[in-house]
Amino acid sequence: MYGIGGEHYAYRKKIDSISICGMDLKDIEIDFGVIDENGNINGLIGLDVLLELGVSIDLKNLKLKL
Repeated sequence: MYGIGGEHYAYRKKIDSISICGMDLKDIEIDFGVIDENGNINGLIGLDVLLELGVSIDLKNLKLKL
């Protein structure tokens, strides 16, 4: 992965399912790796997952809506 913080390594793995807010996604590929070396960020939800769940992003109020 490349970004503002530079280059980081990640591993992509296909998992059986993931549940977010009571909605399940099956047979999804997820990237695993160190996102924040200080431990302040637990994980990132990618746009591919948000689109699959039908999530709307309210940028004014910084909220996700299903």
